[in-house]
This record gives sequence, structure tokens and C-alpha cells, in this order.
Amino acid sequence: MAAKEVHMLKIRRWESGAHGLEPECASRSPDKLRAMSPRSGRSFLQVISRGLRLRCPRCGEGRLFASWNHLLEACPVCGLEIERRLGDTWFFMYMSTAGLSGALVVAMFVIRPRVVWIGQILVCLAAIAIIGLSLPYRKGIAVALDYWIEGAGSGDGAAPGV
Repeated sequence: MAAKEVHMLKIRRWESGAHGLEPECASRSPDKLRAMSPRSGRSFLQVISRGLRLRCPRCGEGRLFASWNHLLEACPVCGLEIERRLGDTWFFMYMSTAGLSGALVVAMFVIRPRVVWIGQILVCLAAIAIIGLSLPYRKGIAVALDYWIEGAGSGDGAAPGV
């Protein structure tokens, strides 16, 4: 099935209400939904900034999370499947956590406290705060990157081979 046909099937599914979601914005017409493809005039920075704001990378209006770190299955506004293939964003999450941990290790070598155990406690608290509090934002960026990469491979953001 061609990518355009898959996209049209998704639009028909959305129009029929088969997605099980109530849109936050009822003003979305089918024509506007058809125009929402990864390459429809959106820059890379715009897609990433939407992810940072924890919004849908396609429409920029729907929220990504149902709770603090629980992704919705689809955007409540445009119907974009947020994580089509389970695990697409794990690599980014792993690498960003490793990068933050590496920055904390470098900070440990640069900043030397007079009392070592106080420094160890501060590093542990900083790690929990930095890695834990940035988790939804890093996940939002990962979803946006996944959307951008899938859009680069196929014109409508559909998963390859679907």
C-alpha cells in the first residue's frame, strides 16, 4: 500500500471516529488534517520545539502525555500515533541519560568539595533532579525526532512497510 493511501486511511479513520478520542479542537477540518504531513512547511527546529513544549510534533496543539511520563497513544487533536513502533525513542532516551550522567561525572572532577561524603550526596541529588525532572522533556524531543525521521523516509509520516 502506498504511503499516500495509508495516510488517507488514517484520515478516514479519524473522520469516522474510530480512533476513540475526542479532539480538543473541533475546528480541524479534513482538509487541514490532510495538509499535516511532516514536510508541510515545518522546519526541524519547529518540530523539536513542539516536542520540548510537550506538544504533538505534527499539529503543535495536542499534548503528548496523559500524566508526568505516560505517553498518549495518539494526539487528541490531529490523531497522530505518537509512538507507532514501541521502542523507537529508547535509543535517544538512553543516550541523553548517558550524556547527562557523563556531565555529572565531569562536574565531580572539576568541583572538589572539602568533605567528600557531602559531595557524593550532592552529586546523587543532582543526578536524580537533572535526569528525573528532564525525563518528559527528553521524551518529547525523542518523539519529535522520531516523527521527523519517519517523515524524511516517507512523505506522510507513515511507518515504512505499512
